[in-house]
Amino acid sequence: MQHAVGSPLPPPHQPGHGPAVGWSPAAHHPGPQHPGAQQGPAPVPPPPPAPGFVPPSHQPPPQHPSAPHAPPHQPTAPHPSAPPAPDTTGHVPLPPGGPVGVPSSPPAAAMPDPTATTLAVLLIGPAGAGKTSVAKYWAEHRRVPTAHISLDDVREWVRSGFADPQSGWNDHSEAQYRLARRTCGFAARNFLANGISCILDDAVFPDRPVVGLGGWKR
Repeated sequence: MQHAVGSPLPPPHQPGHGPAVGWSPAAHHPGPQHPGAQQGPAPVPPPPPAPGFVPPSHQPPPQHPSAPHAPPHQPTAPHPSAPPAPDTTGHVPLPPGGPVGVPSSPPAAAMPDPTATTLAVLLIGPAGAGKTSVAKYWAEHRRVPTAHISLDDVREWVRSGFADPQSGWNDHSEAQYRLARRTCGFAARNFLANGISCILDDAVFPDRPVVGLGGWKR
């Protein structure tokens, strides 16, 4: 309750509470107001504390233990890139691209042409079988120079004291036979040394031992 004039009365005293706190007559004394200024509402004092209330002491809020600081992030080295996978098939590495040559077989040795080769031929057979005629024909139709050597012709070089094997085989006829074979062998070697082929015809006798054939090998 306020009076029409004068200072406002203090609030009434409430039982159990002390005198009003925070009330000032000057706050409620109407002073001269400046024109254009508006006076705001008076601040409301906080309610008095209850009897026996002890205001708690101001304590700082408990601080939680701070987590350990993580070490500063260090730049990691770039990982080396994996090498490219080799070009393989299965477990066998492939050779680099390119044509692969096929191993060539050694050329076969060319067979010599007997018709154009220098050589010596020995023709042996029984007497009267036609060896001499065959030997002459072969020598005459060769494409290279060829000589015909007849053992009978060489044996007949002995004009006096000739031992004819057909008249009887004895030591004289055998000796002349061996001599004729050696002579034919020497002549054949001389012809071959000069690039001339030769053919020799020799006679054997079924009822007589074959003697002097080793001379042809020599």
